[in-house]
Amino acid sequence: MGGGGGADEGRPPSSADRPEAHRRRTSLSTRLTWAFFLVAVGTGALLVVTTYLFVAPYRSSTFERRSENAARLALLSAPEDLATAEYEDLLLQYQERGAIDGLTVVGGRGERFNSFLETVELPPASELQEGLVSIHQEIEGRPYLVVAGAQGDARYGFAFSEEALRDSIRETRDVLLIGWLVASVVAALLGRRIARRTLVPVRDAANASRSLAGGALDTRLVPGGSDELATLAEAFNAMADALEGKIDELSAAAARERRFTANVAHDLRTPLTSMTSAASLLEDRVATLPDDARRPLELLLQDVHRLQSLVLDLLELARHDAGEEVVEAEALRADEAVAAVVAATSEPARVEVDVAPGLVVLADRRRFGRVVGNLLDNALAHTDGAVEVEGAAEGPMARIDVLDHGPGLEGLEPERLFDRFYKGDHSRSSAGSGLGLSIVAENARLQGGSVEAADRAGGGARFSFRLPRATDGARPD
Repeated sequence: MGGGGGADEGRPPSSADRPEAHRRRTSLSTRLTWAFFLVAVGTGALLVVTTYLFVAPYRSSTFERRSENAARLALLSAPEDLATAEYEDLLLQYQERGAIDGLTVVGGRGERFNSFLETVELPPASELQEGLVSIHQEIEGRPYLVVAGAQGDARYGFAFSEEALRDSIRETRDVLLIGWLVASVVAALLGRRIARRTLVPVRDAANASRSLAGGALDTRLVPGGSDELATLAEAFNAMADALEGKIDELSAAAARERRFTANVAHDLRTPLTSMTSAASLLEDRVATLPDDARRPLELLLQDVHRLQSLVLDLLELARHDAGEEVVEAEALRADEAVAAVVAATSEPARVEVDVAPGLVVLADRRRFGRVVGNLLDNALAHTDGAVEVEGAAEGPMARIDVLDHGPGLEGLEPERLFDRFYKGDHSRSSAGSGLGLSIVAENARLQGGSVEAADRAGGGARFSFRLPRATDGARPD
């Protein structure tokens, strides 16, 4: 019963030690969906910006060309010199044709006509002689393109409203943005669907792995197609076949070992009975022998009793393996049952009992005594001090603890402590067979309970035997 208190110290934490961090980890399906969504959003945004940067200048330049062409046509029909009243008639003609929204004229003698373009300053005649000049200007709060040109000594300014152009560009922008948002949502939904469909084989592999780990050794995957996922399925099936074969081999070997052990135990039982009877007769005469003969005889008698205990343990395990054990559960007062076991130990004076008087368990009396007795023998063998037995209720279960002040679980593998024939490093030279704790575990299981071992704070080991408490209707006689 060495100590395993430091067995886990220094071991790096595994993913199993961090369940919360594991649960918080984002799934691959979600990451693929986000990747698909972000790529779609980025591509869509680039397309929207590129389209807008192309459409807006294109429409503006088209509007300017159309306006300049309309201004040229208007200049061809414009007189070089008209009275102010006649300019109004000329404006009406332009507006009736729907080509021009406003007109300003500066005559050769400086006279001026404005339809509403008072704030527009036309370029000098020398500049206009070289060609048309376009001016973007806000007039009365509205955007206009004023195309200026010269006809003789008169300078003309033709105004074209840009409101329709700006509305068109704004509508184009809104349509692009709405289309981008809709496309992004559709891309996210499509990405989610594609990710889920793509990861179906991965989820199948994960479920199959869990099923295989749970003991369903016939679990297999159905490969589909010829891609990497199909290769994964084939590799998984090959691994499962190999694992099933190995486990079948180990199970067959374990069965052969159990049969061999049972046969040996049965074969030894008859001669061992004769040896035990003879040893009992010799024990009565040990005191009469001289010293040089007494010691070898005492060692022989000890080995006979040890062999008898080993054979009985093997026979009990053989009955467990064959399923021949019968459990006769009854309501027992735990304090009385423990006291009876303590009284039957080799050193009852070293055992301190503290079991709740009202604690009643549902147990097989013989198996209860076997569990507690083996735990006490184990504790007494590994400590020179006192051994304590404590008992208390723990929800619907009762808990019987056997505590010692020995070396604890040092040098032992806790997960193998209740295996058959297992002996820790510091126990290999001890007289024990390595069967006592495995018998404890089997008897605890048969009574609907369990047993576990741990280091005590301050040194020593604690073995905890849990078993069901008796209901109110089942009280001890």
